[in-house]
Amino acid sequence: MTSILQKIDESIQASRKDPEFLASESIKNDSARVLISAKMDKDALILWQYVYENVPNWIEITVKDDCNDEVKPSSCSEGDKLNITLKCIASENNRYIFTLEGWNVFLHNDDLVSITNKVNILGLKHGFETLGYSVEPWNHAPEKIESNETVRTSINLQSYVKFYSSEFMPASDIAPWVLYKMPEAEDNFFKKWLQVSCNMLCRTLVNELLADEKKSICLTGKPPKKLIYGDPDILLSDYSVLQTVINWIFIEGNEIELKHTFFTSELAREWPEYVSFCEGLPKKLPMAFESAKLLYKAHIRASSRETIKSLSDLRKTLAEDTQKIISQSKDITSALWKDLALVISLFAIKYALDASKINITNNIFSYMFFALSIYIFISQVTTLFINKNYFKILDNTRLVWRDKLYGFLDDTDYENLAVTPLREAYKAYQIIATFVVILTLLISFIMIILGFSMLDEHATNAITSWLSSHLINSYCS
Repeated sequence: MTSILQKIDESIQASRKDPEFLASESIKNDSARVLISAKMDKDALILWQYVYENVPNWIEITVKDDCNDEVKPSSCSEGDKLNITLKCIASENNRYIFTLEGWNVFLHNDDLVSITNKVNILGLKHGFETLGYSVEPWNHAPEKIESNETVRTSINLQSYVKFYSSEFMPASDIAPWVLYKMPEAEDNFFKKWLQVSCNMLCRTLVNELLADEKKSICLTGKPPKKLIYGDPDILLSDYSVLQTVINWIFIEGNEIELKHTFFTSELAREWPEYVSFCEGLPKKLPMAFESAKLLYKAHIRASSRETIKSLSDLRKTLAEDTQKIISQSKDITSALWKDLALVISLFAIKYALDASKINITNNIFSYMFFALSIYIFISQVTTLFINKNYFKILDNTRLVWRDKLYGFLDDTDYENLAVTPLREAYKAYQIIATFVVILTLLISFIMIILGFSMLDEHATNAITSWLSSHLINSYCS
């Protein structure tokens, strides 16, 4: 299998001896196709005949002469012009490329580049890898591969750079143009990728791309600059610096738009007159990069101070809210003890009067017991109702201000820092409130029973009769 692919590559290279050699390659989601057109010498005819006779079933080959008739290479004479078409199957994520010309076509097709995971190239000696796809020598039959298991975050460059024409626009994704693994040795395929990558990356370091007569760019610095784009091949010797800058802006960390703005502003500062963008970039690139990093560090420090202040405010607010919940717990407990003191005082007065043999109006203490039980019950229910509404307002207010004041915290951090301590404090309040409710009901019930026990027979009958008549009327209605 390897030998036939090697023979195809040797045949294509032998055909290149013709000064009028032409290779036209098209790459689709389900196939790869190349047309080789050249005047063949004896060596090329022998090689193509071998390919013609030994071609595997996953490659289709068609050989036509200058009159568009199908022929065999062995039937042709030296110097005859042949049009040879090779076609093989491919998959959406896995590309197969026959020639350097086809590689160039692929690199300039943004739609294909952005969805490809692997590229196999005939004649490639040393593979390399970008953040978007791997490039390997083609030495096996085409195979279908699944998309990358590790889903990369696509960074759409077109959201950071304005453009007005599809002929002069940034790439849709940065990953295919950022080198991840160097080849062991550079060949023409890697050099072609470098050339196209420089062009694509240069387009990301501006604010606007203008597809006018000479292709211009705009930098929105102080003052703003409009410059001729120029030849990006100038940057091939400074490619490592360009990659470092691109990694810092788009790959490392967040705040891409901010870093991009800082960098383009620094590029625009003191740009030399009558110098195109690509021509001036090698000199300006390192200086603008260092200045942009300093600006970003200053921004981070300022943001850190604001963050620390916001966290301090959050801690202060949290302490106040927790203290309020604790205070509410103390208040309901204190109110209960005060009510209990009233009950004890009433008992003390009654038994003191009984011991002194002082006559008091019949049933007065019974009615006082009833009134006090009702007072205690209403007092505690009112306090608990007010506290419940207060806590509801507190929760709603915290939700409203969560994104406005503490948006820099993710949900987990906010939960741990703010919500959990308040929830724990509220649980403690609930336990105390439950205890207070039970004790209030118990005290009220005991006082009502004691009140009934102190009533004389006439009052008891009167109350029973009144309750019975109202209950019957309510039931009948």
